[in-house]
Amino acid sequence: RERVLSIAEARAVWAVAGEMGYPSGTLAQLLMLTACRLREIASVQTSWVDTVNSCIVVPGKSYKTGDLTVVALVPRALDILNNLPKHEDGDFRISSTNGYRPLYTVTPSALRKLKEDSQKRLGRVMDHWTLHDLRRTVATHMARLSVDEILIEGVLGHRIGGVRAVYNRYRYLEEKRAALALWTVELLPSSGPDGGSR
Repeated sequence: RERVLSIAEARAVWAVAGEMGYPSGTLAQLLMLTACRLREIASVQTSWVDTVNSCIVVPGKSYKTGDLTVVALVPRALDILNNLPKHEDGDFRISSTNGYRPLYTVTPSALRKLKEDSQKRLGRVMDHWTLHDLRRTVATHMARLSVDEILIEGVLGHRIGGVRAVYNRYRYLEEKRAALALWTVELLPSSGPDGGSR
């Protein structure tokens, strides 16, 4: 629960995930652009993706806290979602069963390839890391980039307690997107200031 990838490590993982492609590489890249929990991004359905407002609206029944949650998408993340294969057997966007079931995680062989090829690209051995460490990596680097802690909690989808939880119903969608854009520019220096491709 302490592993955070360095920027160089994260960039290597991103590049290799891109080479791997759909579905495992795509899943890893979306985790890196959203800071979502694995099951949340893996379970995305067509009806959850709001292309007009560039976000994923996760129903409460599908979210860990039980609350309806809005995940902000930078342009690069929305592009990935918009270019996923169309499925005929179900609504799940990231799937190895033609949409019938979600791809809940990458296979052990795919994860091993992601790690081994990332080390080769980096040119050194990487300490052990898991897919959940990608979420911690995003949060930690956003903090380093001076993103407000409360906003980071919002990006992570953590439930905020006290008076704010009861009375403040604002979703901070644009603020969360701006925070993720800062991170995306750090991860992908070729990105524009909004986290999209230049």
